[in-house]
Amino acid sequence: PACVASNKSGINMRRIASSASFFQQDDDDDDNHSPATTTATTTAAPTMKREVSFSEVQVRGYEQTIGDNPSVSYGTPISLDWKYEEREPLSLDDYETKRPTAQRRDMRGMMLNYYQRNELLSRNGFSEKELQAAKKQAEKLQRQRGLTKLLLPVIKLEDMAESAVRKTKRALGGMKSRSLSTGCLDQLF
Repeated sequence: PACVASNKSGINMRRIASSASFFQQDDDDDDNHSPATTTATTTAAPTMKREVSFSEVQVRGYEQTIGDNPSVSYGTPISLDWKYEEREPLSLDDYETKRPTAQRRDMRGMMLNYYQRNELLSRNGFSEKELQAAKKQAEKLQRQRGLTKLLLPVIKLEDMAESAVRKTKRALGGMKSRSLSTGCLDQLF
């Protein structure tokens, strides 16, 4: 899986392991690495080691654009664009040596507030009119989601009532030919 991170200048980087190898080796023969097979065994051999290795990291810089996710707390949503800048692959050791040694940010540290999002989008060439239109669209979607959330219990009750009507019609359907006319059944429901 790929991880997307943003540095202080707002450039997003995506970490992708571009090649990986899976080896099984016996304790007796540590120098001989052979690719693992996909066959499953029912008992685990105590002398078998499993090893996964990654050889290089591919980093991409993604442009940022106006997003469509209404989960933003306030303002214009921001998301990654489809366009990206491909960078030279690095060996995993080189990448780990060159990457910033600052402590990794938690989820809260990666969130952008209203002003930061607007600044990034303005620097990427979006007008104030475009930002306001996207903000209005996000607010509209938030209202729609709120209404759906509010009506969810009612919708469940409606589904249960419809199910009860169908089941009752099926149960009375067998009696229809004997005692009820079709008109009477339709009047009941």
